[in-house]
Amino acid sequence: MHAVDLYKDLLSLVEDRSIYLEEYARGMIGEEEQHSLELKKMLKDFG
Repeated sequence: MHAVDLYKDLLSLVEDRSIYLEEYARGMIGEEEQHSLELKKMLKDFG
């Protein structure tokens, strides 16, 4: 999950510096994790 790692890096860089960027990074982490779960479920249902 390369994208999640990048968003976590972004979060660590902006934490306590920019509320807007913190919220953006948190939101994107959540979206990427949800997308990953959906893909795993889809592959499980397919196989």
